[in-house]
Amino acid sequence: MPEAIADTGPVLHLHEIGCLSSLNIFELLLLPDRVVTELGMRGIDLADLEEVGIASQTIEVEPTEIESLRFSAPDLQETDLAVLFVAESRKSARIPALTDDLALRSSLESRGLVVSGSFGILLRAYADGRFDRRDFVQHVDRLLNHSSLHVGRGFRAFVHSLLQQVP
Repeated sequence: MPEAIADTGPVLHLHEIGCLSSLNIFELLLLPDRVVTELGMRGIDLADLEEVGIASQTIEVEPTEIESLRFSAPDLQETDLAVLFVAESRKSARIPALTDDLALRSSLESRGLVVSGSFGILLRAYADGRFDRRDFVQHVDRLLNHSSLHVGRGFRAFVHSLLQQVP
């Protein structure tokens, strides 16, 4: 896959479990400026991405562009609105948006945009042969149990059933 638009969550969560390089399934990560700021506040900068071979581009999003979406997505925070704006502006290219935020995912999907979260990224990296099944299961376990990602009981059950089906 050539490009993806990244929210803070997947980059943060994959970094926390030592799997930031899984984002190499994309040739380029497009990062709204507010995402770069949030990552920086969590001790992750663009050099961390470069260190594992991930090319990124920071996209400046003007306050007026964020405000243009606030009415149609009032439950989203400013950073989420910036991700939504970048995704909408590249909608015709079918560039996936990466997020673990349920409200943002819902807004993106309701607009017909392609969305993937941290689990989907790990699954795509596994399917691409970037690690074996044992490592894939370990990465998913660390994501569920050793990252700041919050998932409900139902999603945990879904992930565990999915793991049983993965060859």
